[in-house]
Amino acid sequence: GLVWIPFILVLAFWLKVKDATDIAVKKRQTVFLFSLIALLIVLVALSPAASKINLVVSQFVGWFNGSDPVGTGDYRLEMWLAALLSIQNAPLIGHGTDSFLIQVKSLVDAGLIHQSVSGFNHPHNDYLDILVSHGILGGVIYIGSLWLLLSNLYVGMMAGYKSATIGFYGCLSFLLSGMFQAMLSHTA
Repeated sequence: GLVWIPFILVLAFWLKVKDATDIAVKKRQTVFLFSLIALLIVLVALSPAASKINLVVSQFVGWFNGSDPVGTGDYRLEMWLAALLSIQNAPLIGHGTDSFLIQVKSLVDAGLIHQSVSGFNHPHNDYLDILVSHGILGGVIYIGSLWLLLSNLYVGMMAGYKSATIGFYGCLSFLLSGMFQAMLSHTA
């Protein structure tokens, strides 16, 4: 989830540079922006994140080649497959809250997904989690609510409200993170 924060910060700072009117300020901000981008690239390349990214990519490739799931990358793919199969069984209204684990166990018993994901109680994707639990109707309500929030924040951002800009990019970060983690399922 936190992986998007540096990119959102760079984007927000770029928007600030773009709107600067004083040429000297704009030059300083542009140099700072490119320095920040270079620093982020170096930090990612030198950090354990680079090896983690390579590991996840190799897990994805292995999963697509038919290997059994062995780590976070291919576990997610297997959970997403379970979610998609579950959505097919109750597309309109879903299976109910906290039903993913039950659905996964029945899919494992049917031999449709690998048993390695039978202990996960959510698919590590907010959107799929909502569709499994609440169906298309719940998904439309969720996406519609987020669209309403984002569109209002965008209007405020275009009007020059800094708090709306921060809110917009924070909300966007949350939405992007929701594709790889079910933050709404973590209650503790």
